[in-house]
Amino acid sequence: MKKSFIFFLLLITLVVTITTVNSKASSLKIFEVISGSMEPTIRKGSIVLTTKRQEYKVGDIATYKITGGDIAVTHRIINIFKEHEMYFFTFKGDNNANEDPYPVSEKEIIGKVIGTFPYVGNILYIIFDRKLILYPTAIIGGIFLGKLMRKKLEELRDTKIKNVQN
Repeated sequence: MKKSFIFFLLLITLVVTITTVNSKASSLKIFEVISGSMEPTIRKGSIVLTTKRQEYKVGDIATYKITGGDIAVTHRIINIFKEHEMYFFTFKGDNNANEDPYPVSEKEIIGKVIGTFPYVGNILYIIFDRKLILYPTAIIGGIFLGKLMRKKLEELRDTKIKNVQN
């Protein structure tokens, strides 16, 4: 009982932390790594904590948004160049054979990775994935409704038996 309470408390703390960190006011952001492109440095299913920096250098691991989308990519910076008074970065996943397909502008970089939490993303996915919340809820709801219906049917049967006896 004590272990499950501690686990539940840690889980609530983690959810509150993620919500707070990912707020607009915070320069800290949390992302889940959904591919093995950075293995073995960062494992698939890990959570990365990033923060905005004024300066990035070759070798830094950073997260950027793909232009025109909501997808965030976490890869290593392998080259930096300046063009038209703006810095551009070439990224590559440690486990990828080729560099990312296009240079990333400094405006597209979300932040440098300052911490990783292996497998936490997998745990959060299991807990918060709609299907995994929906199924237990449906099962528990079904059991509850089944018990309620059984009780009502028993009451109805008892009422009929009393009416027949009278």
